[in-house]
Amino acid sequence: MWITGCSTGEEVYSVAILIAEYLTKHNLETDVKIFATDIDRYALDVAGQGFYSDSVIADVDSLYLTKYFSRRENGYQINESIRKMVVFASHNLIKDPPFSKLDLLVCRNLLTLTVRSCKYLFINMITFLPRTTISDKVLFYSGFRVCMPWYAHFQLVYDDFLLFIYF
Repeated sequence: MWITGCSTGEEVYSVAILIAEYLTKHNLETDVKIFATDIDRYALDVAGQGFYSDSVIADVDSLYLTKYFSRRENGYQINESIRKMVVFASHNLIKDPPFSKLDLLVCRNLLTLTVRSCKYLFINMITFLPRTTISDKVLFYSGFRVCMPWYAHFQLVYDDFLLFIYF
């Protein structure tokens, strides 16, 4: 799994918590590795620490807060079990080759916040990635629908969160 444009990690840890919840609910045991990348090294340092101020945590459901965070002075620390699921790394999508053999690609931040030319470059790049272990490439993009011709390469499978499968 690869989360691009991860910034300070809030989205990454949210996805990791959702996966942990799913695995627990379905009594499944598997190693999960989430590769979270960004070009901003300072943001990656913040993300790697997994510490968030009270104001950032304000929107986190109290159930998840108690289960996956520990209270610290002036904020909350994400629990070690969730932090172990994530590997943060610096990655320049324009210069560096993409990760391959992905089961899920999350690019919500990237496609929402980058300029159109970079979006096209990124979408062209991921359409050439090898197939994954689950036979289809899954792309999760939640954000504003912009006029993007790359939709033709993907089948929309869940409209509320713009979840696509590449075919």
